[in-house]
Amino acid sequence: MTDKLPDIRADVALIDMDGTVTPTIKHGDYCGRVLCRLVAQRHGVDEAGGESIVRQTFDLGEEPITDSALSDLRIEYDEYWKAVMTWQDAHFSPFEDAVEMIKRLGEMNVRMYPGTSNSSFACRVKLAMAGLAGPRGPTHFAELFGGSEVCPDGKSGPGFFSAILEKIDCAAKDVVMIGDEVTTDLAFARSAGIEQIVIVHRDQERLWLRGDDGAIFVRSLAIVPQMLGRTSDEKT
Repeated sequence: MTDKLPDIRADVALIDMDGTVTPTIKHGDYCGRVLCRLVAQRHGVDEAGGESIVRQTFDLGEEPITDSALSDLRIEYDEYWKAVMTWQDAHFSPFEDAVEMIKRLGEMNVRMYPGTSNSSFACRVKLAMAGLAGPRGPTHFAELFGGSEVCPDGKSGPGFFSAILEKIDCAAKDVVMIGDEVTTDLAFARSAGIEQIVIVHRDQERLWLRGDDGAIFVRSLAIVPQMLGRTSDEKT
């Protein structure tokens, strides 16, 4: 490794959530759990009863929690948002290096999109924990979409990344994938033609190193903006 940082020539970044922007949550589907508790309180039943009511409205495991679904359950969106944010406050916080990276990439006019199996709502909540989104949308990302909105099976294969490239109408050569897993974030993206990959390993000794397959492994995501050799405001 040399002192000079590697050059990444991309003006679009796909960013993983769990393990990259926030710790991976071990508490199950918290968005659904919070909703079941709210519904239980509203209907005066226990949490199991609340879950039963929710599942009569839609499939918690398959369908996104929409405004329409909340209305059917007599739950206001702002009420639900506040409950989920309160739950998150008590369980985890985002990684500071990821927050710094996202803010800086936003200043550089790099278009950012989620590269995750999370729902669009879960992405919004996690970014909001870092002051990077509000109840209705992101402040730095060009668009938030859930993994199942991109590919039915989420980020479970190269098809996920191919679908994202088509959705955002972008060539693989102009994209950098930023994540923490060598399979879902590196191998799958590479198989879809995305050659520029950054993997964060926060416990590695070196600030950065290049793997045998060309991927860049970093100790801190805060250095990623320094690597980008081309941003959208530099393109002619």
